[in-house]
Amino acid sequence: MRGKWGKGKTSYLNMMQKVVSEKYNDEVIILRFNPWRNSNYNQLTRNFLKVIGEGIGDISIKNTINNYLKTIVDTDINWVSKSVSSIIGGKNKYADELFEDVSEKIQKLDKLLIIQVDDIDRLTGEEIFNTLKLIRNIADFKNTVFIVAYDHDYVISSLKELQIKEEYLEKIFNIFYYLPAVRKDRLIDIISDFLKNFLSFKGEQDKVIDKFMDIIDNNISMRNAKRLVSTVQCNWSDLLDSEGELLIDLLDYLLLNYLGIVNSKLYDCLSKNRVETGYMENNNPEKLLQVSGDIFTINMNKDNLGREKLSDDEYKKEKLAKVIGEKDLSFVYNIFKELFNVERRGIARISYINSYFMYFERSVDKKLIYKKDFNDAFNSGSKVFIGKLVEWNNNYDIHSLDRLISNMKLDSEKEWIRTFNDMLSISPLRYYDWISDTFFHSKQAIFPKLGADLLEEENGDLHDKKRLYSESLIKFLFDGDVLDRDSLEVIQKKFAFILMSKNLLYTAQNILENKDLSLKEIFKIYWSRYIKLGVDYSNFDRDFWDILDDINFDDKSEIIEILKLNILEHIDEFMNNYTIERLRKNGIKIIFSEYVVISGNNVTKRGKWLLNFINFLESVENKSEKLLNYINDVRNYAKNV
Repeated sequence: MRGKWGKGKTSYLNMMQKVVSEKYNDEVIILRFNPWRNSNYNQLTRNFLKVIGEGIGDISIKNTINNYLKTIVDTDINWVSKSVSSIIGGKNKYADELFEDVSEKIQKLDKLLIIQVDDIDRLTGEEIFNTLKLIRNIADFKNTVFIVAYDHDYVISSLKELQIKEEYLEKIFNIFYYLPAVRKDRLIDIISDFLKNFLSFKGEQDKVIDKFMDIIDNNISMRNAKRLVSTVQCNWSDLLDSEGELLIDLLDYLLLNYLGIVNSKLYDCLSKNRVETGYMENNNPEKLLQVSGDIFTINMNKDNLGREKLSDDEYKKEKLAKVIGEKDLSFVYNIFKELFNVERRGIARISYINSYFMYFERSVDKKLIYKKDFNDAFNSGSKVFIGKLVEWNNNYDIHSLDRLISNMKLDSEKEWIRTFNDMLSISPLRYYDWISDTFFHSKQAIFPKLGADLLEEENGDLHDKKRLYSESLIKFLFDGDVLDRDSLEVIQKKFAFILMSKNLLYTAQNILENKDLSLKEIFKIYWSRYIKLGVDYSNFDRDFWDILDDINFDDKSEIIEILKLNILEHIDEFMNNYTIERLRKNGIKIIFSEYVVISGNNVTKRGKWLLNFINFLESVENKSEKLLNYINDVRNYAKNV
């Protein structure tokens, strides 16, 4: 049976074995022999005849084969160059008789004996020649058929090195059978099914494998699929928790291990990657990766300052090719790019610094949160869960926490609202301060999105669950009776929660077909409660100013007037707390900037806020001496800006 190396010859032999065993078990005995596992000629002969003797299962034949084997090996017959009958003389003619005895007994079995010989295209030319001689001279028994699978070009090339012509094969084989051509779509299905069957673990593995096949554009042979399975299974147990859940991202793990199969150079390069600390080191344009907050990203910088970026084609040619060469460059880059795709979220992804080295060291990072621990804490009630949320949020891997919370799917409005309330324990009091703080400390601004995976699911059967989630979220955030009972701190945290989870809110509104809650309306709902609870400019929540950047241009003016009116009503308190020094650092300028539409819905701010602020203060009637002095201070400050 002829077929190119890695194109499925072994799989075809496996299918043949399965069919014969299931349908023709009473008529056929089918065995498999792999010559490449033998180190020398005697071992080859011994193992070959042992496969036949044990495979037939007849004790009489087995004993005769053992005697036959002993005679050949003890006589040290050079069977690779002569037939048995021509080299055994005198008292050793017994070996020839034993050969006939074995042959007759096989014939009397009244079953066809099929011996599959695989992997001879793994052998050297001399080993191939010896295997073929073995088939023809030592084991050419009656009622016996040999099916030898090989890569024709490789075997011919190897024999030519021994000065053996192609015609030699015609003396060995009387039928040449070509490996059936399989349609590419069918082959893809076969390989995909194989991966799904042998990579058995908890979770939605079928979707992950489908995604894996899509990323590699179905570019995988059956041989490499088997290698991938073997590689993954070899290290599997070290990466599972006590419940059998995988502690790292399955898609990343498959892609990385496949990368190791198709391009070991890039795999080795990634395994030696380290976290750079200095700015110039981290932005070194020679590096394949760079650190961005607490994740690794593909380093597209053209220079140390990162002022210019490379295109994908430039990156491949100028950076990646230096490591792996030109072969399969685009294919390998697609895998590499997906491994460090910042848009795809997951638990312990390879791009996260905290979990990166787990993929190479096969050890679990103690900062990861186990799914079992998470579920146990949740099921223990709000008090325990809130305590663990605070601990995890402060001391553990935020990506791990994000994925566990995003993956939650609850069955009642009560459970959803309870969990939303629990989430307030880790919600910042002020959204924009939180953004500034994470940026200042070079962290990623990540706030776990409760139920995000549910909303992203395209499964139509989940519509009722999505609607339940959406109704619960809207009630938690906007139910008037609930908001009227909330404390000032809860109002502020909920408002920050909205700003951190706008996409979730918009999706929920679309599911409920509720278009009334614009960001302007949300501002007004929360502003009224905030004012009612007592605004204090000594500790004013800047979120109510900074939200202007996100509000539609048409709605800005109304919100600006609301904010200005509040300043006027509390002008003395405002002046006491917003000295010239605080004005310089605070977000109040967002209220007094000029907003101009430059094209379509694109809006820009013009830097005339100080002049507008002065005019606003000048508009106050019956100005106090304190206000006049304040206006004068602002004018002096404006001259120096």
